[in-house]
Parts: sequence; structure tokens; C-alpha cells
Amino acid sequence: MNRFEYDSDVIVIGGGSIGLASALAAANMGQSVTVLEQFEFGNQSGSSAGHVRMWRAAMTEPSHAVMAFESWKMYQELACLADKKLLHKQGLLNFGIETDYTEQGTIETAYEVLTDLGKNCIKYTNKQIEARYPFKNLPDNYFGIYSEDNAVIDVKSLLDSLITLNKRRGVCLTSNETVIGMSSEANGVCIKTDNHTYYCKKAIVTPGPYANEITKLFGFELDMLFWNMPFAYYKVIDSSLEFPMWFQFDFPSDESPSKLFYGFPPVSFGRNGYVRLAVDWASHKFRNISERKYVPGNIDIDITRQYIEKYMRGVSSTPIDMTSAVHAQLADNLSVLDFMPHDHVDHHKNIVLFTGGWAFKFVPLFGKICAQLAVDGATEYDISELSVNRDGIIRQRV
Repeated sequence: MNRFEYDSDVIVIGGGSIGLASALAAANMGQSVTVLEQFEFGNQSGSSAGHVRMWRAAMTEPSHAVMAFESWKMYQELACLADKKLLHKQGLLNFGIETDYTEQGTIETAYEVLTDLGKNCIKYTNKQIEARYPFKNLPDNYFGIYSEDNAVIDVKSLLDSLITLNKRRGVCLTSNETVIGMSSEANGVCIKTDNHTYYCKKAIVTPGPYANEITKLFGFELDMLFWNMPFAYYKVIDSSLEFPMWFQFDFPSDESPSKLFYGFPPVSFGRNGYVRLAVDWASHKFRNISERKYVPGNIDIDITRQYIEKYMRGVSSTPIDMTSAVHAQLADNLSVLDFMPHDHVDHHKNIVLFTGGWAFKFVPLFGKICAQLAVDGATEYDISELSVNRDGIIRQRV
């Protein structure tokens, strides 16, 4: 491989939110960039399914809260460039009881992180929550923490904006291109798809839950458990009610395998007049991405419906637009953002790898970091906790 054979300086594998943000950041650094997407751009087959996601900093890990606020600024810059509103500011209510650690942290730890960062939070009793928000029958030991510095992310506008901005920067966006072979050499990376063979100086791999389809080409897999995350929309039947974004925390019981729920307020770019809510759990969990399902299991929807009937007012418990997104869960609940592991990949710094869940709040920041690693070989941000070499990440050779 020599420099005259390169199709692009950087090739990004995976055209979801992180991949598109990485491509844009690399292009802004003066690189020629190609994005290879195995489906169509904006598809519903990966982690970017649906209309809404949460931008929030109410998290257990202080470093992640700091990164979230950094990402907030970058989201605003992106919105300015695209001339679109991407973040719709909305308060977040975490309420329930203090549980063991969950996929969304806990109430008190998130409160401590935010107050340590000087952010204003309001504590509510169960009765105060019922008086202000559309909840009822809350147990006496429930309490809540409200933080105003949060927002609903318009997923479709974000993806459309990233696609438009990438095209404006001359990025080549190629859909229906499945990677079937890949190697790293001293002078760059060779990528074989079912249609073509590409050569580039550096590659950024951001295929979300399909990451092991790429890593297995190098003889290893990541220890990921996939969740078929169900959700549906429920009609608001009392328009006078005020809805925040929310998480409810409680311990599982014999009646329900999970009592961790989350919800979004009605938004015009989603299902206007409907809240989106779901149990933060999945009845269908699997190791092979080919086992993903597009229809939620009955139990997931039933748990949510029963939750609405028992604890919510002014909301119909009849679900519509039921679907699911696939979530890649790593053992420690964090992401991987690193070079490929040196034990498995020759010239491992030629290839940057990102995968993992709960990352929508970090999209522009993680895209910038991926581009910095690929182009400069280093980043200004401390991402040591996202190392691919930390315990429990690499599962096996295949």
C-alpha cells in the first residue's frame, strides 16, 4: 500500500450517529473521508432507532457528567452549523427509592455528582411529586431529585444534520456496503466489502451492536450482551399535565422483573400528544446480533402498561407504535473508545474502535475523540476508563 492507492485518508465503518460525527470531525481536520454503512443511512436496525434520546448529566460517574456537559456545548455548535434545533431543554426527574447500582446509576449518586459540579437540583417528597407531575399512588418512601439541565435529543434531526454537514464537507457516504474482510498493515488499512476493496490510512470502526462482526475478522470478540430494548407511545388524555423526562427507580418484585422505568414528554418531532415510555429492561437478551427482534415481547409492554395504570394519571395505557432498539451492553455498563487491542491487531493504532450503549448524549464529543485518535494518534480527553483492554471486555478468540 502506498499513498497513491488510498481511496480516502479515513474510512469510517458504521453510519450511525457516532460514525457520522466521527466522519464530520475527521473531515473538519482536513481529511478525505468515506463512510461505509451496511444498511441505509438513518435505518432502524441499530442503536439509533426511534425519534428521541436523553441528553442528561445525572449520572453516577463524575467523569461522564463532565463529558456530557462538554458534549452539550458541541451539540449547540453542531445545531448552529446545521441551522436546526437538536436539543430541546427539558428537566429530568429521578425518583423512587435508592436502589443498588442500575444501568442508569442511582438517585443519590447522580445527585451528588451534579451538586459537586455546582448544578442546581431540587429534592421532592412523594407527595410533592404527585402534586406537580402526573404520578399517583407513590409509596411513602419514594423521593425525587429534579435537575433542569437536561434535554430531549431530536434523533432524526441529528442524523439528518450530520448527513447534510458531511456531504457539505465532501465526505463520501456509501450505503449497503457490508464489510467482509479487514487488515491493518504498516502503511494503512485494507477493507473488503461485498462490493469493493478500499484502502485508507486510518479506519474508525463504529458499527454499534454490530461491532463483533468486525472484531471477529481479527480473531476476537467483545463480551457484549445485546438487549432488545422495547418502547411504545401512550396518549396523553389530560393536556394540562406537565411532563418531565424521568426515571423511576425501585427494586424488582415477584410481580415485575424490573421496576426501572423511563419516560419522555410529548414532543412535536416524535409522536405529538403522546409520551414515550418503557421499562429499562429487556426480556430478550442475546449474544449474537442475528437474534435481534424488531417487535417487543408481550411481557415488556405488559409491565409498562401495568406501571401506567398503577402509577400514572392522565395517560392512556394503550400502547401504539410499539418497536425496539438494540442496545449493546458491556459488563461494566460503559463504552469502548480506543484503538484496536494490540494483542489481536497488527499496527493496532491504524484502527479506532467505538461501541457500547447509553452514548447518545456524547455523540459530537465521541466523534471528535474518534477523529483525533485516527488522525493525530492521541486525544486531549482522558478516555482511559473506556479502554478496550480493561477487564471483562474481550471475551474470546474466535
